[in-house]
Amino acid sequence: MNKKLSLVISILFGILLIVGLAFYIGVDKIKAVFTFFSFKYLILFLFISIFIMFLRVLKWKFILQSQHIKVPITKLFMYRIGGFAVSFLTPSAHVGGEPIRAYLLANHKIKFRKALSSVVVDKAIELTLNGFFTCAFLIIALIYFKLPLLIKLFSFFLLFLILTLIALFYYKTLAGEGFFSFIFTTLKLGKLKKVSKYKNYIKKLDSEVATLFYESKGYFGVVFLTHMTAWLFSLLEYQLVLLMLGYKVSIFTAFGIYAATGAAYTIPIPAALGILEFTQSIITTLTKLNSQVGFVISFIIRGRDGIWALIGIAYLYYRRVNFIAQIISNGKNSKIVRKIRKISRKIVNKNNKLGKNHKLIK
Repeated sequence: MNKKLSLVISILFGILLIVGLAFYIGVDKIKAVFTFFSFKYLILFLFISIFIMFLRVLKWKFILQSQHIKVPITKLFMYRIGGFAVSFLTPSAHVGGEPIRAYLLANHKIKFRKALSSVVVDKAIELTLNGFFTCAFLIIALIYFKLPLLIKLFSFFLLFLILTLIALFYYKTLAGEGFFSFIFTTLKLGKLKKVSKYKNYIKKLDSEVATLFYESKGYFGVVFLTHMTAWLFSLLEYQLVLLMLGYKVSIFTAFGIYAATGAAYTIPIPAALGILEFTQSIITTLTKLNSQVGFVISFIIRGRDGIWALIGIAYLYYRRVNFIAQIISNGKNSKIVRKIRKISRKIVNKNNKLGKNHKLIK
């Protein structure tokens, strides 16, 4: 299917889902949620959101320092927001902006391969740790909440899947075999012509991930603590959203709403249109809040993320990055992706000349 047509269809689907859900819940009920709206908590919510973004940037800075790369944190902050804008507005399961971050970082006389590896390490650690926290919530939900049988079965399956992927990631990384290389081989992606040329590049990325574990153990501890702090503040952030609407909830409820947001953003629809409203309505119903509360929460969260995206768009425009082309083609013909392909070809050619298979960790 044409990329542009696919993008339009996904946006229309999201809008129709929002409209349908709004009429199903009832517009009057949705308006009533704002009865006890508090601007005091709104200001606190925005302040905490900025602090969380700062912590995420700080985590990236620590990863770069482990690779002996020094970049001002103010620059990294804007690069992160620029990448977030692309991830937020493209149907890419919230990961489409990572090459943008690497591209901007490469302007500091850093090899693009090195820049991209730092972003991959950052994202890999983020996903695995978030997966661990999600598993903790699922276990709590299965113990304390009375869930329908179908949801229980799905939760058990999800719990098993996430734990398996996390275990594989750390086992393959610590064993020096490489998680991404393992996935590449297991799924037999080498048989695909468009993907096979990236095999050696993936091995290099696995090597960079392993370096953080073996040669920079101190940095990994700092990265873990930074991410943990950001995660705890994220729970506070979602509690503030509910306090903003006049609801005081437990940390477990906030955890559920936070997890539902993360799940919604994994669906490849721009800005999780419709999906965010749907997941929030379900989770707030399960946690004995009304579905209309979840509907409103989704708009507050998307509004916050929309502000970050607008700032990111403005910055990318200032840096003359072809943002529109990146959204429409999802990076297919962008300068960034051409750069990745060029580096990958060099790595493949170099390996062919050497005729040797290097281990990830010497």
